[in-house]
Amino acid sequence: MQGAISSGDADPADPRLQSFYPLFPKGVYYGYMLFTNGSVNAVVAHPSVSFQLSPTVSLSGDTFAFWRTSTNDGLYSQSGAFQRTGQTSEARYIGAEGDLGIAWRVDSHTTLQLLTAYYNVGPYLRQTEPPGKNATYFSITAAYKF
Repeated sequence: MQGAISSGDADPADPRLQSFYPLFPKGVYYGYMLFTNGSVNAVVAHPSVSFQLSPTVSLSGDTFAFWRTSTNDGLYSQSGAFQRTGQTSEARYIGAEGDLGIAWRVDSHTTLQLLTAYYNVGPYLRQTEPPGKNATYFSITAAYKF
């Protein structure tokens, strides 16, 4: 189980940004849905589980649930860019993402991975413009290491 809490802006009328702003955010900060919210003005719960099904096959699952720290503040991207206002909704719950992956180590050099993710928007994303929509992601990757 992991989690994070970062500050939100206390007063939108104050020109000073009072939110946590990561200078170098990680690319896949919370899950595989790259268009979702970042770490500014966020409370995040992140339970995960992984199983080694055989010596060469593993299964992993992650869930990320997001709430706004401050209802005065909006939503920010992973890079910290402002995405949508907090002034048109009092809802704190942003949404949740579930990731499920299976990896197969074919040999000492090659790994194949199947990944699927689903983002379920919450009331805040449904109540602000443009209305949020649920999204699904799927990928197949192959890695070869020399």
